[in-house]
Amino acid sequence: MKRDQEIIEATIELIMHKSPDKITMRDIASEAGLSLGLSYKYFKNKAAIFEQILQWAEKEVITSLDPSILSDPKKYIDFIIDSLIINKREWTVIYKISLNPGLITNSFANISKIEKLLETKIGKGKSQALFSTIVGFSVLFLFIPGYSEYFDREQFKNQILKLL
Repeated sequence: MKRDQEIIEATIELIMHKSPDKITMRDIASEAGLSLGLSYKYFKNKAAIFEQILQWAEKEVITSLDPSILSDPKKYIDFIIDSLIINKREWTVIYKISLNPGLITNSFANISKIEKLLETKIGKGKSQALFSTIVGFSVLFLFIPGYSEYFDREQFKNQILKLL
């Protein structure tokens, strides 16, 4: 594995257990088994590492979204649930970095694109309700221990569809 990839993997591991705003370059270097000076050779600061990680996570998750499903809320909800289950690590990273304002610039750029696509497919009011509900659910699913074990997919989907 290349050194820059080692740094990224070490940072992802730290993000899974610690708030990104509490992570230092020293923490990252230590987790990667590198000296602090060597880690700066690859990334000028932790924001640059977070940018790389967010690009990777968004590529893995968000860009796999087929825009044609946005016109069918049932398919969109299924996509999100499947994606949260399959890509839990990536979603966790996206949320933890994006929910810490000031860590990086444009952290919501791709998420905003999805919200705008939803608006054009099902209307502004419905898209905001759907998007907000899914964001709330995602936070529960990713960060509340045991929540995914008791999750009822059909009940959740039906509750969201009632909002629309």
